Amino acid sequence: MVSQDHHFTKGEKEYMFTVYAGILHESIRTLDQLVLVIKSLKLQMSDASRLETINKASAEIDNQYRDMQKFNAHNIGISLSRAKNSYELQTLKKLYGLP
Repeated sequence: MVSQDHHFTKGEKEYMFTVYAGILHESIRTLDQLVLVIKSLKLQMSDASRLETINKASAEIDNQYRDMQKFNAHNIGISLSRAKNSYELQTLKKLYGLP
């Protein structure tokens, strides 16, 4: 969606993609840890430790998701504020799935 939004400069779009890539990278790292804990028989952990690690990973994913939602909302707000007329505003709302 960001690539289709002409209200952002090339530099702003590059920054957004960098942030999105960082969030994705951290999410993948967290999921990799989670898969290791769940599947690996080599890790000697008590059930309590395993559950604690799973809960921690879940909280990290939730935080990463909230960070992404906040970043999206911020960027959408910037784009909407840069719209010059009602047609542009309606087009942006449609692009971002807003009412």
